[in-house]
Amino acid sequence: MADELKNKGNSALSAGNIDEAISCYTEAIKLDPSNHVLFSNRSAAYCKAERYTEALADADECVKLAPNWTKGYTRKGAALEFLGRFDEAVGVYEDALQKEPNNAQLKAAMENAYSQAGNKAFFNPFADPKLMDRIQKSPKLRSYLSDPDFRLKLQMMQQDPSKLGQFIQDPRVMACVSELLGVNLDDAMNGAGGDAQDDKMETDAAASPPPPPKEEPKPSASADQSLTEEEKKANALKEQGNSAYKAKQFDQAIELYKQAMELAPTNVSLYTNTAAVRFEQQRYEDCIAECQKGIEIGRENNADFKLIAKALARIANAYVKLGNLREAKRYFDKSLSEHRAPDVIKRAQEIERQLKQLEEQAYINPELAEEEKAKGNEQFSNGKFPDAIRHYSEAIRRNPDDPRLYSNRAACYTKLMEFNMALKDCDTCIKKDPKFIKGYLRKGACLMAMKENVKAAEAYRKALEIDENCQEAKEGYMQAELGTNDEQRRQAALNDPEVQDILSDPAMQMILGQMQKDPKAVAEHLQNPQVRTKLQKLIDAGIPITMSGVKVVICGGGNGAHVAAGLAALNGADVRMMSTFSDEAERISAALAANNGLLRVTYTDAGTTKELDAKLSVVTKDPAVAGKDVDLILLVVPAFAHAGYLRALLPNITPGTVICGMPGSPGFPFEVDGILGPELSAQVTLMDWATLPWACRLLEFGRHVEVLGTKESMRGSVRLGTVPSRVDPVPCLQSLLGQRPVLNASGHILGITLGSVNQIVHLAVMYGQWYNWDGKGLPESPLFYQGINEETGSLLNSMSAEICALAKKISDTQGVDLKSVLHIYDWYMDCYGKDISDKSTLATSMRTNASYRGLRHPTVVGEDGLHRPNYGYRYMTEDVPFGLVITKGIAEIFQLPTPNIDRVLAWSQKQMGKEFVRESAGGRVCGSDIGMTRAPQRYGLTTVEQVLGVPKQ
Repeated sequence: MADELKNKGNSALSAGNIDEAISCYTEAIKLDPSNHVLFSNRSAAYCKAERYTEALADADECVKLAPNWTKGYTRKGAALEFLGRFDEAVGVYEDALQKEPNNAQLKAAMENAYSQAGNKAFFNPFADPKLMDRIQKSPKLRSYLSDPDFRLKLQMMQQDPSKLGQFIQDPRVMACVSELLGVNLDDAMNGAGGDAQDDKMETDAAASPPPPPKEEPKPSASADQSLTEEEKKANALKEQGNSAYKAKQFDQAIELYKQAMELAPTNVSLYTNTAAVRFEQQRYEDCIAECQKGIEIGRENNADFKLIAKALARIANAYVKLGNLREAKRYFDKSLSEHRAPDVIKRAQEIERQLKQLEEQAYINPELAEEEKAKGNEQFSNGKFPDAIRHYSEAIRRNPDDPRLYSNRAACYTKLMEFNMALKDCDTCIKKDPKFIKGYLRKGACLMAMKENVKAAEAYRKALEIDENCQEAKEGYMQAELGTNDEQRRQAALNDPEVQDILSDPAMQMILGQMQKDPKAVAEHLQNPQVRTKLQKLIDAGIPITMSGVKVVICGGGNGAHVAAGLAALNGADVRMMSTFSDEAERISAALAANNGLLRVTYTDAGTTKELDAKLSVVTKDPAVAGKDVDLILLVVPAFAHAGYLRALLPNITPGTVICGMPGSPGFPFEVDGILGPELSAQVTLMDWATLPWACRLLEFGRHVEVLGTKESMRGSVRLGTVPSRVDPVPCLQSLLGQRPVLNASGHILGITLGSVNQIVHLAVMYGQWYNWDGKGLPESPLFYQGINEETGSLLNSMSAEICALAKKISDTQGVDLKSVLHIYDWYMDCYGKDISDKSTLATSMRTNASYRGLRHPTVVGEDGLHRPNYGYRYMTEDVPFGLVITKGIAEIFQLPTPNIDRVLAWSQKQMGKEFVRESAGGRVCGSDIGMTRAPQRYGLTTVEQVLGVPKQ
């Protein structure tokens, strides 16, 4: 019986019926609790249902029952990765590899988890609470502690991870990072020990032409010395062949690859590249043959498993073109057994889906469905509900469009008290035929059994709309109404179409906005009978229409967060300051307590310096305290910290909440939507600002902050939610910050992402300085802006032109306002026009900008006293994953080529040792490190509509 339930669960899981699969596995476990496979299977089902904690518990039990079965460790590792516990996942995979050291899938999984764990840990190695002890015990480092300046730097880096980028030029800090992480950062910065470049050929030929060849850095001398003369010649011929392929000179490419094979017959990539040409020529059988040769030679010569996987995937793609989906699926599976490349996983899943559709279509037979239905009815009459379900399920497979079958099976599930399964069948029944009254009656009965009286009443009400004389619907509706309490009624009111109409009425939105800003307006509007009726409807629904003070959460504990909290409190808000970093919240609270609970803000207004004391409501790290009934969430932290705060506050974010990034930074709306989910993200209001309003500094941590300067204006954008926000977003924020800066919110929210200048300025200047660097140290760090030449200026100009072209295409085709996206030259004139002495070109404008005088490149000083580029600085670690990759991802979705951005991005990710853009996938944003970015592809956004967001502006 347990095996039968397991097989049934397996079938349900394959069909995407996750709840049914979990139910089957659960029943099987009750019958056979020592069967480790059942726990493994249920763990997989829980993962598909995104119930990762339960998945982990089942995986633990599986490992406990069968400690030598590596599949259990795989399940456990996957659950830990989904929970973000990458370090633990690495340990699990290591344990599994001790039992099965040659398992390629385990190796790939561990490599991925290790990479993710490394990404989390690298940026603040100074957060270790035993940091001082470790440094004191180090013969190399302990002498640094005698310097008070160095000890102060350590404390600052412990408190604020971003300070690492500021102090990394100090060789003592570099030495600490090297020893604490156990790596040679000089080697890491200079690319020592890096992998050889992967084959640049397309994995799968597409309908569009191949991308233009990208300029590649020259291989190092050490790499050349490791090759024989024949191998060098073969590589040269291979590159010539690649160029011919990209130029669609296929016969020439084939000839060049053949010549290369004669010199390097064991080079697998030559066979896969030849296969790519055959694929492009639509000679699919020849493509398969070439890949088979490459695989055979690769096996004989212990080739990299990724190359073998690539050849197998190319065979699979060829079989797709030949129409043989079963062989295609078989070879995709073989490829994945060698290496689980994300693009191959998606392709295999798509082929599996197509095969399933074909099988289902071939299986359809309405006559046999009727026979199975009759058998099911007989078993139902005899009280044999599991047997009835089996017959109804077979009938559904034979005729999936018949709503009666789902209704009948729902009745069986209800009898067995499997209410979630019953409800799912009811919904499917109604979807198949919205006028089939039995579906609503079944749904109402199921919801009543689940104590969901409000929803049950709604189901019976819809049944009565179909047949007002239906006695079963009348009785069910009355029972549901009698069992409904006030809280349930309020929740029901929120889903009332009349309430939705009120909330979407522009006149009512204006009235609600006035009442939110001025409580006195309540009495005035209540004089209008129609308005009074609508307001009463909203009150019944539990929607607040007035507020005595804005409830705002200031996220962060840095300079800007102190200013924002102080000014907001001074302007009448109920301010909750929340910091989740280390013990920052406790230290701020202690500092405030020692200052009579007051935070002093010093600033200059109209030539007069003022010092004002603000009283915050609370300073905490507890999101439940900070987020209670919150109206406005103000994120005043670096972009990489946004996700942590949003996830922490998620239980307190409700329809009508305003979420504000100050600055939001590129990709801010994608990250918010990804964390909140489509339904909730559509119901909140989003504000994204291009910068921080002030230049400021802490004079005394937690007690005194000084505003050194305030911008005259600040550019931003607002995305309104489908539910009106509890505060009018821009006026509310303006009142919290004061008269300056003047907040200028206009255009589509995507404009702030595309209009970010740091993503192109910092990276273009870094590229221009270091692209052809010979590796030799420099006596001093080069000037950053003042050191650029006309070539770099031209590159920056071209990158900006590509972004402007993207903005224009989006505006022209989608009708959205992206006027805020300026060309970089126009941006400089707007922001720094009075400070620039030579405006003849972009390069001269930057070189002669007085505001940039003396600023230099981020460098690392070696033991020889010479300067080398610091690729770990924020110009790379922030402006690539939180900048240029996002713009590239948007351009990819809108099918706009960006050759100059591509060139800089390829170079940047190489220096960082990351893969955001995958060259082997045609330069698409699908690299292994995409999870570090806020690119739309990371969140599964692949269409124009998804990128523009919901609702459209």
